[in-house]
Amino acid sequence: MAWGQYSLVLLMSAALLLTGVSAGRTMGAEPHIHVGWTPIRNLSDPYVIGLGEFAVTEYNKQAKETLVFHNLVSGKIQELIGATNYQIVIAAENRSGCLRRLDNYTAAVSVLATLPPYQSLDSFKPTDV
Repeated sequence: MAWGQYSLVLLMSAALLLTGVSAGRTMGAEPHIHVGWTPIRNLSDPYVIGLGEFAVTEYNKQAKETLVFHNLVSGKIQELIGATNYQIVIAAENRSGCLRRLDNYTAAVSVLATLPPYQSLDSFKPTDV
């Protein structure tokens, strides 16, 4: 391999490393490069709140329910190459019966690093948290 090819490989590796570090700063988590889960420290981050609202809206479409997003209770984030996974606990008002009550739900949302980003609701279930 010629010297120019080594330089190109080194430059591309550095660019990938820097991209991974900066991505962690934009999603409400501490900047880390790993595959484990990191707690979401800022539950009032508009991006993360938007994911919670998205999860409730998608669940309502799929299950024919009438939940109303109230707030985020907790959450964690997992950054992967090309995608970011979120596991968030959502407080939502259940308006399907005569009684309206606030219940907690755990949602798993995946965001693919495409333009525009593609979001998918992977699971949504009641929780006792």
